[in-house]
Amino acid sequence: MSFVNLPRAIRESVFFISCSRISSALTNTLTGLDQFGEATGGDKKVNVFGLHSVRLDLQAFQKFAEGAAVPQLGECFSPLAQLLKLLLSHDVEQFMEPAIRETTYAKVSPHTLIAILEKYSELGSFGMGRRRAVQAGLPVVKRKTVDGLIKRVVAMDG
Repeated sequence: MSFVNLPRAIRESVFFISCSRISSALTNTLTGLDQFGEATGGDKKVNVFGLHSVRLDLQAFQKFAEGAAVPQLGECFSPLAQLLKLLLSHDVEQFMEPAIRETTYAKVSPHTLIAILEKYSELGSFGMGRRRAVQAGLPVVKRKTVDGLIKRVVAMDG
């Protein structure tokens, strides 16, 4: 099916609606919540490999959006891209710095961040998972660190 024969405004609306829904669906899968904060039955736990996998999927969607010749279409994916950038950084606690939060992570919702952090599953201490994560350049964050961050974000969010 081709959208070439549709009027430009309708074609662009279809692209924006589709990309927004895709971004929401990916976010909802990670959080286990829908747009109203109700449980969706998404993934019960998430680790760095799951987050990395979603980031790879997101990058494919962003590449599609860039090639769609629709101005600012890629912005549909900005909140999720910023969220994954934060979660896969080696210093997730930088979110607590107001200057960094307001610039680099301005579109990250504290509520969404908390929902994902609550589902975070630490990789096994001595298993292949930890070694593979380090080799892949992925962060290895201890559950204790995540729990402390959750408390700080909750307190900050009020």
